[in-house]
Amino acid sequence: AAQAAADEAQAAVATAEGVAQTDTVTLDGTIEDGDVYSVTIDGDVVTVTVGTDTAAASTGITIADVRTALVNAINDAANGATDSVVASAGSGDGAITLTAAMPGIGFTATASATNNGGVDDQSATASTVTGNLGGATQVAQLDTVTLQGAVEAGDTYSVTVNGTIVSVIIPTDNSITTLTQVRDALVTAINDSAAGADVTAAAGDSDETLAITADVAGVAFTATATATNGGGNADNVAQSVTTTANLRGADDLAAQAGTIGYEILTSLGRRYHRVYADGAA
Repeated sequence: AAQAAADEAQAAVATAEGVAQTDTVTLDGTIEDGDVYSVTIDGDVVTVTVGTDTAAASTGITIADVRTALVNAINDAANGATDSVVASAGSGDGAITLTAAMPGIGFTATASATNNGGVDDQSATASTVTGNLGGATQVAQLDTVTLQGAVEAGDTYSVTVNGTIVSVIIPTDNSITTLTQVRDALVTAINDSAAGADVTAAAGDSDETLAITADVAGVAFTATATATNGGGNADNVAQSVTTTANLRGADDLAAQAGTIGYEILTSLGRRYHRVYADGAA
């Protein structure tokens, strides 16, 4: 039990911290003295001028050298950019990776290049690779049910949500003859059943699918689907697959784990976690 609580505590820490935003800055162009490459992070402008902040272009420096100078300038504690991000060399000679200093706290970044030499082909762009996700964010679970088979009188298609079984039996009056009609009947039946208190069913992306979505983001559900042949062709199939997993927020994880706390400590520029559960450090 203590280990389980500790595991939940660690999960709470991970969720509470969120997902760190990452942006990629791409530099390009002919390197000439006087050219200026700039990155702006949350309003703080960091610039590198070729020949002033780097060696002279005549020494044969490359775009990778300009990249290195910008990385060092962004990470310099003397400017405000380090409050938001940590810069590092990206994939490619002119690429810089900007990572949020605190997961869950986003930033805005832009880049520009100014030509002051003979060849006007300088460029600098910034794009977000991984969006910021705050630790309090919850995601609603989504399951997709897929129906297959020849629709015949006596066939039964069933979906079970949190123990509530909802079934559609194909009648003999030919009122249901296609999988789309089966799907629509199941959608209505699920929403009208006790399961409708936890989820909402709707038509899926294709005629033979239905989507089941949690009514409350962060609250998971279980869903299964079956099909039973009652006609001549034993080819009836129903399958439920989770296409968007439930994601609980930090408060939910903390509540489940019991009395959980955590501290984020900083020493020599590195961050450490202190996790405790049920009052034990």
